[in-house]
Amino acid sequence: MSLKEKFPIGYMHRLSDDSDDSETKDTETTPEDCPSPPRKKSKRNSECVNVYITPESLPYYTNCTHITGGDQGVLKIANLTDSLNLSGLLSLKKVEGNIEIFENQVSNLSFLSNLENVSKDYLSIYNLTHIHNNPDLKRLGWDSIKKMVSKFDIYTVSIHDNHPDFCLTTRELQTFAENDVYVYNLEAKLCADLERKDGEKICNFVDLTSLDLKCQHLIGEVNINNENEDYSWKLENITNIYGSIVVQYTEKLTDLNFLRNLRAVASLNFDGPPSIQINHNRMLQTVTLPNMKVPPFPKFKSGVIEINGNSMEIFKYLKDCLLFQTQTKSSVKYNGKSCKKLPVAPGKQPVKDTDYEDEYEVEPSGNLSYSASLIISLLMVLVVL
Repeated sequence: MSLKEKFPIGYMHRLSDDSDDSETKDTETTPEDCPSPPRKKSKRNSECVNVYITPESLPYYTNCTHITGGDQGVLKIANLTDSLNLSGLLSLKKVEGNIEIFENQVSNLSFLSNLENVSKDYLSIYNLTHIHNNPDLKRLGWDSIKKMVSKFDIYTVSIHDNHPDFCLTTRELQTFAENDVYVYNLEAKLCADLERKDGEKICNFVDLTSLDLKCQHLIGEVNINNENEDYSWKLENITNIYGSIVVQYTEKLTDLNFLRNLRAVASLNFDGPPSIQINHNRMLQTVTLPNMKVPPFPKFKSGVIEINGNSMEIFKYLKDCLLFQTQTKSSVKYNGKSCKKLPVAPGKQPVKDTDYEDEYEVEPSGNLSYSASLIISLLMVLVVL
């Protein structure tokens, strides 16, 4: 059997630069032709195309730093075990396209711990990152990932049918939230450890009075009310909340300045209430979250910012509500309705449907909505057929 038959997706496209004076050349080779990993000080770089890693093909892919491909394949990993030497895969830093990791006997994916960027520059009908049916998998080990982006549609992650104790670290969940990824079949809990490689402090929320002022990442259901609002200033250093933030029934608060450094709120509770609620406050006049540039994660029921039943008028006109919605790239429910139900300010032209973003029409991030993406995907299938 030829290598082409044995590794149908495993062709490598190598870009090499052996010296400062050499020209970069594109050459298509079989796995057998790929050179061994570069020496420590070598400037050699390796780009691979449509890689399928199994125990048999593993030796041929120990030097890929960048994997690309079309709308199928790109990177598939199957049948690996913890007993194999997987250190050669630590070279990988970027994947442009789909990733599927399945039917492995590994406890974590730390052999991809240097992966920093996963992206897609084309529209396809396939999952982008699909990690499933790995019975021993308890962790990703992907704290190094910074970017998960899709140019034309929604970046999708699906993780399911792995070990029952599979968990995500705060860094991994933060990455999902800050890149505004779309998830489904996400079977995971939050890892219990309170340490991060970046040194930022994580705390479990118990109550405001005992909260450590050095905390930057807060795990739990944070509730501000008339019994603890005098201590709300203790949240000023918080950048990320893993759970929810509810400000309700306060008597003195006039603004949310204590949340001025909040960047993201993420939860693994897909069926719960909105993860940001600002309801029934007596003196609250202004609602701003100046550093929050992504919607609450995930984008389901919990992904809406709910502002309801406050005594003071938070948003008087349409433009005020839309401004907050645009700044946070979120869907807003104001007194049970969308922003577009508010009146237009006197002397202003009526807002056209195309001038605002609404949770029922366009995803707040500016990407195609899931429904639109699904329709396009179905059309692509029909074209192929």
